Amino acid sequence: MDRIQENMNRILKKLDRNPRVAGAVFRLETLDGTQAWTASCGEMTPESRWYIASINKIFLSALVLRAVRDGRISLEETLTGVCPGEIPQGLHRYRGVDYTGRITLRHLLSMTSGLPCYLSDRPAGKISGMKELELGMDRSWSTGEVLERVLSLPAHFPPGAPGRARYGDTGHQLLNLVIRKLENRPVPEVLTELFRELDMNDTRVIRDPGDRDFVLPRYRREIRDVGKYLSSTENDIVSTAGDLARFLRAFFQGAFWPAGDLYSLMDWKNIFFPFRYGLGIQQFYTPRILSPFGRVPDFNGHCGSTGSLAFHVEDLGLLVTGTVNQQDYPQLAFRTAIGLLEGFR
Repeated sequence: MDRIQENMNRILKKLDRNPRVAGAVFRLETLDGTQAWTASCGEMTPESRWYIASINKIFLSALVLRAVRDGRISLEETLTGVCPGEIPQGLHRYRGVDYTGRITLRHLLSMTSGLPCYLSDRPAGKISGMKELELGMDRSWSTGEVLERVLSLPAHFPPGAPGRARYGDTGHQLLNLVIRKLENRPVPEVLTELFRELDMNDTRVIRDPGDRDFVLPRYRREIRDVGKYLSSTENDIVSTAGDLARFLRAFFQGAFWPAGDLYSLMDWKNIFFPFRYGLGIQQFYTPRILSPFGRVPDFNGHCGSTGSLAFHVEDLGLLVTGTVNQQDYPQLAFRTAIGLLEGFR
């Protein structure tokens, strides 16, 4: 057994003793696909299907970026122009000014629209949608309900305000409308076709609130069975570590945006430490001062609130995918991933 696999097995064995983790799986794979290593523990196996959470954002981004690459749409087109009659006035109101008509696709992809987040922002006198999920309060969120919630919340800054970015879920829910308009069919159908195209045979959109054929997410020691929510968004996805590596390979080898121009997606803006956001993709970075025993390379891709991750580590020519499946302690996924990379130094 090579030292990389030995290191993975050791780290996952240690993770199995962590009382916060009921199961985990991680995969390392070279970008060219010639080598791969996988380890798992607890209720997870290398073949387990699990909820990828906000990793779904990079899938939606890929669909829009490909349409831009192919000349079907422009990043500077406004949301109201692409989806006439579907976006209510006042959706983005900041200091008494309605900026709704100025929101572009670029803003939505880069977290620079300033729109409030329908899940994490809290309406007056209520708890947030994210807190509902953490408490196990399951409910569906139709597009109309998303728009209604956003209308009740103040915006954070004008679209494209210099140096401003704020992470949230509203933008990619609005991209559902864009993709539906572009393809003239439901978003789950578009995503399903993408999965077939990339031979992601163990990946699917959650469409049935009764779907239990995957490892359900956990919050602390409790399973969070939130099928109504997951099946209502049109873009929540179940996948495997191997399938996510297939998608990442396609993305970073130019299947959606020219490989030679990927740097243009990396116009990083700070969202919250240690994350930045570019155009449709996220970066996890560790300042040198916080890694005195050796530089931690940047991770480009996306992560999710359940401790799920799917990243390209360009400096090492590696893809890293996996999950600790724990919404209360998602940062553990990055601590684990950094340890897994030790075998390559």
